[in-house]
Amino acid sequence: MDEAARRRAAQNEARRRKRKSRGRGLRKTTGCLTCKRRHLRCDEVTPECGNCVKSRQTCLYATPPPLPPDENNNGNHPSVNPEPEPSHVPSLDLTVETYHPSEFISPSLSITPTASYHPASIPPDAAFYGWFGLLADDAAAAAAAADEDATALPRFHELANGLALEALRERYSIRNVAVPCSSELSASQDTVRELWHGSRPTELSGSEVALFANFVNQVSLWIDLYDPNRCFSVLVPHLAMRDAGLMNAILALSSRQLSISPAANEFERDRRIGLQYYYDTLRYLQQAMSVDAYTTSVELLATVLIVSMYEMLDDSGNGWERHLKGVFWIQRSQLIHGETGGLRSAVWWAWLRQDVWAAFRERRKTLSFWKPTKAYTVMSPSEKAARIVWIFAKAVDYCSKEAVVEGEGDIKARLERAGAIFEMLREWEENLPVEFTPLPTVTKLGPSDPFEPFWIHPPEFGVSMQLFRSAQILILLYKPSLGGIRGYAEQQRLMEAAASTICRIAMTLTDAASSIMSSQCLYIAGLSIQNPQQREDVVRLIDKCHSKTGWPRASLSGDLRKDWAKLDSS
Repeated sequence: MDEAARRRAAQNEARRRKRKSRGRGLRKTTGCLTCKRRHLRCDEVTPECGNCVKSRQTCLYATPPPLPPDENNNGNHPSVNPEPEPSHVPSLDLTVETYHPSEFISPSLSITPTASYHPASIPPDAAFYGWFGLLADDAAAAAAAADEDATALPRFHELANGLALEALRERYSIRNVAVPCSSELSASQDTVRELWHGSRPTELSGSEVALFANFVNQVSLWIDLYDPNRCFSVLVPHLAMRDAGLMNAILALSSRQLSISPAANEFERDRRIGLQYYYDTLRYLQQAMSVDAYTTSVELLATVLIVSMYEMLDDSGNGWERHLKGVFWIQRSQLIHGETGGLRSAVWWAWLRQDVWAAFRERRKTLSFWKPTKAYTVMSPSEKAARIVWIFAKAVDYCSKEAVVEGEGDIKARLERAGAIFEMLREWEENLPVEFTPLPTVTKLGPSDPFEPFWIHPPEFGVSMQLFRSAQILILLYKPSLGGIRGYAEQQRLMEAAASTICRIAMTLTDAASSIMSSQCLYIAGLSIQNPQQREDVVRLIDKCHSKTGWPRASLSGDLRKDWAKLDSS
């Protein structure tokens, strides 16, 4: 190649390097954050874009999307107040102050600032801020209730001292959620944790030690039901020793559990103790959220799951529903699911168990979109036990009002979906190991017992078999029946057999952790039973479960009797 040819080649190469991408300048920068993360074209519809509505995602905009021109203002729109500049953001007092109503509250930890720390004027994670907005809403509602009834919560304003509740609700409500701002952290994980960890382990008072022990020995077992590593009874207590927010959440949940326990004394029944720690948790989060790394920490995940369970025990209805969604947002933002591993997976499975029951009671679909990928051939017995919770969630989805309405217009698709779930159940049952087979036990525990006990050990494996039968009952109850009288009779026979198995397993479950889910399965079994005597037997079993836990505050047997009255009158 001569010199002239080389020069022409060099010039052509230079032109190619300078050429701009054809897509440069054409991509929208005002679409919603969710579409950007999913690499989809956003239609910028407010308050939720079309993609997010279709896929049931949380729609969040980085900046207010452009508004359509209005004929009344000729396209001129009022300006939106921007996020305050960092120089205008009030500095945070990084010492978490705690109100001391009596001897049972000890000084809480402080968040230790370092040279690399700076208060974040923009939230580091939108999902976390959305969930925090739920807490702020709850706090403001409780404050309003306390104002109306001064005897409901004495000294409430001292309890919430340091929390600008209305300001929090205004700034961090879901509709005004701010922009996530991720930052690269060059420090090691341990150095990053020092930004919100205390410099020394938590010092607990005598009463707090009792609450902490109750969580470790009792309450954590409810959460760890399907976790062979027992993360919430082994790992989480140690994390809490240096994280005041997690410790306060643990003490709040433990106190709330004792307050509903049938064996609780007068002091333990006082709800104000748990509520105090609930607000201490909120106060800590208000300050710890200034550290970007905290919003993706395992300490935060454990805290939000525990707060959600607090709401569950509180029987707050809509409050529990909203917190379940808050946990869902945080998990989705970090791509956490049932196969992530470690504490993150433990949180996900514990959350799913809460969500499936809430969804069943509300006749809605469950929130999760995740699908398992792990084959049965490489799964441990504990993983197989947990898998049925996910399959049961699909049965709950099938029974939702939305799915029933959709099925009315397409019976064939409805039947095919039922068949697909039955196939999931069949595949699960065929891959069960020997640990799920019954062990020998006495034929009957008492002369009045209607069922022969069916003992599967450990208890969580027994609960898995109950969920398996419960899923069968739900599909049979809501699947269109095209077989006439014979088809109806066969369907009824299958449901009675499934209900009998649920009851037989329930007779052998003696621990509180399994009793919660067992009572839920008994409730579903009762929906399929028509014999009056068998109905009373189910009621006794449900009440027996309730006597071990105290949750829900009103036994499910009362709701079941109301359902029977409706069925019998129809």
